[in-house]
Amino acid sequence: MYKSAAMRFDSARPATRSAPSERVASRLTTRTASITGRRKANEDAVFADDALRLYAVADGLGGRPGGATASHVALGAFWRAVSTLGRAESGVVADLYADLAQRGRPEALLEHAARCAHRAVRRGQIGPLAEMGTTLAALHFAEGAAVVAHVGDSRVYRRRAGKITPLTDDHSLVSELTALGTVLTAAQRESYGHIVTRALGVRGEAEPTVRRVDVARGDVFLLCTDGLHGVLPDARIASILGETLPERAAEQLVWDAFAAGSEDNVSAVVVRAPD
Repeated sequence: MYKSAAMRFDSARPATRSAPSERVASRLTTRTASITGRRKANEDAVFADDALRLYAVADGLGGRPGGATASHVALGAFWRAVSTLGRAESGVVADLYADLAQRGRPEALLEHAARCAHRAVRRGQIGPLAEMGTTLAALHFAEGAAVVAHVGDSRVYRRRAGKITPLTDDHSLVSELTALGTVLTAAQRESYGHIVTRALGVRGEAEPTVRRVDVARGDVFLLCTDGLHGVLPDARIASILGETLPERAAEQLVWDAFAAGSEDNVSAVVVRAPD
C-alpha cells in the first residue's frame, strides 16, 4: 500500500515539531521533516520509499481550496505509478514498462508518473476542490544515477564537495522573466514570487521537467518546498547539509527556515549517498 511500513509519508500536523523518520536502505541515508509553521494548516506533503529509492515533496497551491488534498493525491498517484511499473514483469503493464524502457527509462518512468499524478488531481476537482493544484519535486535513484523530475517551484538540490547546486529551475513567473533577461525590482519579485507557471491539476497536460544527474560518494540531495528555499540562502542550506548529521539535517533545515521568518509550510527530504 501507499502508506506501507517501508515508506514514510509525512504531512505535518499543527504540532510544535514534526516527527521525522530516519532510515538506511540500499546504502542511502534518508530523513524527512514537514511543519505547518505559521499557517493554519499544512498543504505540503512528503514521502520517502527506500525500497524504490523514490523521494518526493509536493506543495498544494495557495489561495485555492484543497491544497492539502491535491498534494496528497498527487504523491499517492505518483508513488503508485512508479511502484507498479518499476516492479512490472508480465502482462499489459510489462508492455508499457518496455515502451518506457525504449524511450529512456527511468526518465520516462518519472515523466509517466508525474502525468499520472496530474490526472489524479484533475479527477478530484469536484465542487469546492474544482481549482485545487500542487507542485511536485521528485528524486529517483536508478541505473547508477539519480533522476530528478519537477513541476512548479518545489526544488531539488545536490551538495557536493562543499558546494550546493540546484538541480531544478523553478516553473515560476519570476524565474521565467529572469531567464528572458527582464530586470525585476524587489517589489516585483515580492509581488510575483508565488506565481507558478506549471502545476499538477491545471488545465491541459502536465509538463514535468526531467533530467538525469550523476551520483558521487558523499553527495547529499535535498528536496524542499518554497517555504524553505524562499527564506534560507543557498550558503546556509549548504552549511546545514555539510555540517549537520544526515539524521538531523532535514529537521534543522525546516526549523531554521521557520526561525528565519518563513510564513509558509516548510518541508524537506534529505538523502545522503554513502562515503
